[in-house]
Formats: sequence, C-alpha cells, structure tokens
Amino acid sequence: MLPDPISVIQRYAEAVDRRQVQPTLNRCPDCGEEPDRFRRHDRRRRVFLVVLGRVVHRVLSALSRWRCPLCGHRFTLYPPFALPRKRYVKETIFELADAYVEEDELSYRRAVKVERMPAFYAQRDDGAIDERSLAHSTLHRWHSLFFFLLETLREAQRLVRQKSATSSLFRRVFTPAPKKYRSEERREVLVRAQRTLWVEREYRSLFGRSVFPELATACAWR
Repeated sequence: MLPDPISVIQRYAEAVDRRQVQPTLNRCPDCGEEPDRFRRHDRRRRVFLVVLGRVVHRVLSALSRWRCPLCGHRFTLYPPFALPRKRYVKETIFELADAYVEEDELSYRRAVKVERMPAFYAQRDDGAIDERSLAHSTLHRWHSLFFFLLETLREAQRLVRQKSATSSLFRRVFTPAPKKYRSEERREVLVRAQRTLWVEREYRSLFGRSVFPELATACAWR
C-alpha cells in the first residue's frame, strides 16, 4: 500500500520540529566547499497542496534552513515531496507536466482535470467554502520551472552517462506538438521540461532516488 501523502507531509513537519532532519549534502551549493557540518539557521512553516481524487487538500508542514559555516550562504532543505516556490507536491507537478508534453492532443485545461472535472480546494477548517480549483495556468508555470534547472539537468545527465554510457536517454529526441506553443521560446521551455522529466525517470531507475531535491539543492536549483 502506498503511503498516505498527507501523513507523509505531516510527519516531515514533526521531524523538522524535533530537529531530526539533517542535510545530506557534502558540498555547499554556493561556494562548493565541504564544511564539517552545516549549521541550522531556522525553520519556516509552509502549506503544501495535495490532490486526492477531485479534491485539493491543504497540508501544513515545515522547511528547515541551513547555513554554510565557510561562506555564510543560507539554503533551504526541501523534503522529497517538495519543489522550491511550489505549493503543489512534486508528485502532482511531475505527473501533470509529463502528461501534457507526452500527449499531443492534451490541452492545459484538460490536463488539470480529474475524470474530466475540475479538482476543487477542500473546505477550510473554519467551514468556509473555497471555490478555487487547480488552474490550467498553474500547469503552464510548472513547465517554466524545469527550464531554469539547466545546471541540475547537466549534472544529472553526467551522472547517468557515468553510470550507464549506453542509456537510451541520450538517443531520445523530443519534438512538441506545434499546437502546444506559439513562440520559439515556449517550444524551448517544453523541450527542456520533457528532457528534465526523462532524466528524472532514468536517474531514479539507475540510482533508486530522485534528482530532486538532493541533487538540485547541490546545484543551487539552477
């Protein structure tokens, strides 16, 4: 049975509060040096959004902040279910972003629907009704996130090639459907996004873990 995503997020918050979460990085993402240890800086609350069925649930969690004792750089340690500046959990982002670029006939509006119906926000704790739903514009922005992770993409590809020089990943070419973009810039965004998602799957297959967040944090999310 798959773990309940809401419980996973809540347990992570408890681990942060108990100071049980530690960085797994060896090098500082800014100066590249290897300190004996990173120093705890602070923590902050963060609400994550989880789509279960046709309901978007809000789940309160926490993120820990760390500081390099050598250069003073501060960075956020993201849990396995999260991406920077994104409320929705990684699984939802990857699933919908991948479906959109892989299926030529799928539009943004159709991609964010569950069984052809919108995914609406759950009722608030105070009983208030939230009429918002997962918007197609949100999915549009998710692809742009991957476009800016060029350094992370290159490092992940280097490690994949080092592990499996004959990987089919390096022979794959992605050409987005012409109806999915109106400019060369947007086409490049989709190409980079799909390349990143392909690399993520190959990396996970070879190393048993995700590119995100550990490798991306080491690359300073660039």
